[in-house]
Amino acid sequence: MQSGDYLKAWQLVGDNTNKGADEAIFHLNELDVVTEPIRMDETTGKRFTFFTDPDGLPLELYEK
Repeated sequence: MQSGDYLKAWQLVGDNTNKGADEAIFHLNELDVVTEPIRMDETTGKRFTFFTDPDGLPLELYEK
């Protein structure tokens, strides 16, 4: 996997719609990246998920 694959996911989640977040997660899953279940931030009402990069470091996708 290349860094551009992750960049596309960040761009998708940044479109300010639930569809963008769903598309970003779908994109990662298509690349065999395992994502955690989507969670809801109780304070902001925004959705987020975690996954790991190729080095095993945790990354978070958080709705804009």
